[in-house]
Amino acid sequence: CLKLLRKRSGKRTRGFDVATIMQFKSVVCLLLLSVLALGVVAQDDIDESDVIVLTSKNFDEEIAKHSKILVEFYAPWCGHCKQLAPHYAKAATKLKKLEPEAALAKIDCDAEKDIGEKFGVKGFPTLKWFVNGDAQEYGGGRDEATIVSWVKKKMGPAAKTMASVKELDDFKEQDDVVVVGFFDAEDHADAAAYKKVADAIDDVSFAIATKDTHAHAGHKHKDIVLFKKFDEGKAVYEGEMDNEKIKDWIGVNQLAYVTEFTPESSGKIFGSPIKTQALFFSDPEEEEHTSARKAFEAKAKDYYGKVVAVSVAADKSQVLDFFGVRQKDLPALFVVKAPEGQGQMQKYKGPAKAEITTGDAHAAIGKFLDDYFEGKVAVHKKSEDVPEEPVDKNGVTTLVGSTFEAIVNDAGKDVLVEFYAPWCGHCKQLAPIYDKLGKEFREVESVVIAKMDATANDPPENAGVRGFPTLKFYKSGTANKEPIDFDGERTVKGFKKFLKKNVGTPYELKKGDKKKKKAEAAADEEKKDEL
Repeated sequence: CLKLLRKRSGKRTRGFDVATIMQFKSVVCLLLLSVLALGVVAQDDIDESDVIVLTSKNFDEEIAKHSKILVEFYAPWCGHCKQLAPHYAKAATKLKKLEPEAALAKIDCDAEKDIGEKFGVKGFPTLKWFVNGDAQEYGGGRDEATIVSWVKKKMGPAAKTMASVKELDDFKEQDDVVVVGFFDAEDHADAAAYKKVADAIDDVSFAIATKDTHAHAGHKHKDIVLFKKFDEGKAVYEGEMDNEKIKDWIGVNQLAYVTEFTPESSGKIFGSPIKTQALFFSDPEEEEHTSARKAFEAKAKDYYGKVVAVSVAADKSQVLDFFGVRQKDLPALFVVKAPEGQGQMQKYKGPAKAEITTGDAHAAIGKFLDDYFEGKVAVHKKSEDVPEEPVDKNGVTTLVGSTFEAIVNDAGKDVLVEFYAPWCGHCKQLAPIYDKLGKEFREVESVVIAKMDATANDPPENAGVRGFPTLKFYKSGTANKEPIDFDGERTVKGFKKFLKKNVGTPYELKKGDKKKKKAEAAADEEKKDEL
């Protein structure tokens, strides 16, 4: 939520970073995408009785009263705050029983701006953990389970000691996934690496089970066991006592053979050390999808540890849109590979719908996954259909994924491209200026003024689209063009000045009516102020 930032600076942001929806560039981005998939719960249905409401009048008093308190800085109009609310309220109620010394609170920063500014709040929601009055950054997730797990960790040792059989059995039942290190003593030297892992992972509960519990549990000194309430029930670590290796092992084994895509699970899915995911899109209500889904689940078990298998329900429309999957295409299968560094996520399209609904789904899915791991599957590029009239009445050319290379890499053309999103406010403000620019260059054979919906088509990786609108220039003279950042003013005059300076093929514009030019210049200035 950027409204607070704009109020503070008194300036308008020039573009909105939406790498989340576009590229899944990082775990943070993917978490944001998962939030989009979460419906907003009616606020009247949320029981927030265990959340302390802070104001400027009681803030200092409540912070002093609680040695450890988590505070949400929010705004009533913020959609992400509304999505967090039910999770935060449930976490407060659960923690009241589990960790009565901890407290959860919230403060409306729209009404209490001074307090938000005092603690450096730059967006909503912001969560901060106060210890004896000192604010620290919150590093957990934004669902009930991860909030509870994070706070519990902060209230005591990262790995709690289980000295009795009852303590151990109770601990194993408290969450869907827990990790237990079996060591002869809590302070045994062999437990050092394990403790480092417990300190580093906030969304999993850890324990150390001492010698008296070993016989009952059927484990021995140095066994590290991940207990889970699904699939085979537990996994036993068999590697070296190396904290990084243990951490990666937990990242893999805490997931089911097939994980349902939800806001709560997305962090684990895309935060896994396995950077390849197989996403199966289907409608659980459709009988036609059942056999294909069962085949996917069976193959997911075969490939466990090599790929994270994810089931995406048909109602996750934002995720379907990202992959260009329509309802009539379901069921559908994609493999995605996370980017390395600043690279672009790579998508690989699975077998056709007919192959996995009327054919041998097991064989089709198995062959696709085999071919992927053998490097035999080409990267899939999302593209809209080619428009019937690629050049509109204003002279602006519409690019789609399948036509981008042919038009932009034409060696005889200088091409200016706007990568936009249909819902982007800044793109809408730019549209009339860009249309006027198109009209000016309509008769210039060597210059193409173009645009591409970067949410419905995959831009080339070297375009580096991180937000909207992104403007890139491709200079004539070579068939393998490298994009040049547009760095001029976003006015007709600014665009013309940039093009005159950077084109590879000189051009002349037709001279128009002077009065018309002056009117357009005045309109440019007005739009410039808005942008």
